[in-house]
Amino acid sequence: MKLSHVVVLTVLCATALPTIAQDMSREGMGNYIKFFRSVRTPAVLEVCSPVVKDPAALAAAADAWLKANSKQIALGKEYSLAAGSTEETLVKDSADMQETIKKEFAEYSQAKKTEFCESAIKSYRL
Repeated sequence: MKLSHVVVLTVLCATALPTIAQDMSREGMGNYIKFFRSVRTPAVLEVCSPVVKDPAALAAAADAWLKANSKQIALGKEYSLAAGSTEETLVKDSADMQETIKKEFAEYSQAKKTEFCESAIKSYRL
């Protein structure tokens, strides 16, 4: 994950943390992070499909990960909404994150693109 992705994710998470941190368990934080990982999935699929040897396998792995984690993703979204984010804010922040991924990916060397996408494939394996 590139530094700007970490920054965007940190900012998104930090907006909710003061409100819910004292009530959030380790599991709750994991759900919260899975929600934001799910947000970046469409952009990852878009940029990596032309790069990987088997785009269908990448899409299937991402789909399986999303399905297997759907409950945790929904709970993570609920945490964000409970902390004061609105649906509109989440949609905007999600779109911003996806655009950042696409812009940064376009600037990567071919080797860095391959590394990024291989890492994505590994992250979707259950």
